[in-house]
Amino acid sequence: MRDIQLQIEQQRERVGANELLAGVTPESESLFLKVWWAKTDLRQKFLALLEEKRPLDAVRMGVASKLGTDGKERLIISLRKRTAALQAVLNTYNRHLEAFHLAFPLLRTIRQIEYDELMSLDADSPFWNDGVFTNHEEPWAVDSDTQDGMRLLARLTRGQEEVRRISQEIRRATRWAVTEHKRILPLMFGLTSNIDWTNSGLQSVLNHPILQTISNDDDQMDSIKSILHNHFIELSSLQLHWNTKVVSLISESGPYENDSELVNDWNEQIMRLTLLRASGNLSMIAGDFDNAIGNALDNVDETVLRNFLAQDDDGNTAPTNTQDGRPDEQDNNNDDDNLLAPSAVRDADQFELALEWESLNTALENAI
Repeated sequence: MRDIQLQIEQQRERVGANELLAGVTPESESLFLKVWWAKTDLRQKFLALLEEKRPLDAVRMGVASKLGTDGKERLIISLRKRTAALQAVLNTYNRHLEAFHLAFPLLRTIRQIEYDELMSLDADSPFWNDGVFTNHEEPWAVDSDTQDGMRLLARLTRGQEEVRRISQEIRRATRWAVTEHKRILPLMFGLTSNIDWTNSGLQSVLNHPILQTISNDDDQMDSIKSILHNHFIELSSLQLHWNTKVVSLISESGPYENDSELVNDWNEQIMRLTLLRASGNLSMIAGDFDNAIGNALDNVDETVLRNFLAQDDDGNTAPTNTQDGRPDEQDNNNDDDNLLAPSAVRDADQFELALEWESLNTALENAI
């Protein structure tokens, strides 16, 4: 009891002289302090309940959850206990407030609240910051316009942080595509030209158990070409589709270090893909390796590529795009993409074979 009385005295000093307490005798201030104490406890238990409910709220919104059935059951049991404790504190708060209003009927600044209304409040609701108990002269505690401005400023700050994170994700995705392009295309040129270092670099893939079941060396190489071309189809389609937005998004969300180098690499690769399409190559038919790049880039000077890109900007010779930014030809070949991926397998008898192809795909990627 002494500890509680000491705490009440400390709170009385913190509350100090309040306009609300004008005409209230020191003997009656304890009624007001009981309300203050109950409301403080009510807020703590309210915030604790909201925090513990977050995993369930995430499940309702469709966000992935790792709770599991047992975890959900334990959480629900815990929430029921917290709800009961919150209701008990709420009843105490309303009871003390009613006693205060009976003693001082003209002082109706503090209001009662029911459980359903309480659970509909936000953590920063004016109910918690009405300026009655503390900071009654501070604008952020009592002025609604100031409180709205603070909330809007917090939203602006969160929005700016989200834009910063999105800009980083844009650069990661673009850099990944550029890096994959630099890995895949030289290997395709090497296979097209039968360069020795290409065959030696693929030796680990040729030793894969699946390819070892193919006795003919040419058939083994054709299988590798098909897998490699499927990767190239996915990557080039993605780059051509992204190209309508990538450069503008990077320029509008920066600047960051190495942006110019990243944009230059991207533009060069898009230039190469555009020239391949205009020359009748860049086949989007799965496994059509021979018509993917052909000899279109042999002895082509960079100046020629840049001149072709300038023509593309004028709309003279470049392939057209659909409204969603995808090239027209891609729409006609969607059914041919990813033929070796497990998602394209439509019956159970082929599923095991698809898994083996996926393993071979992984081995090929590691060898690139």
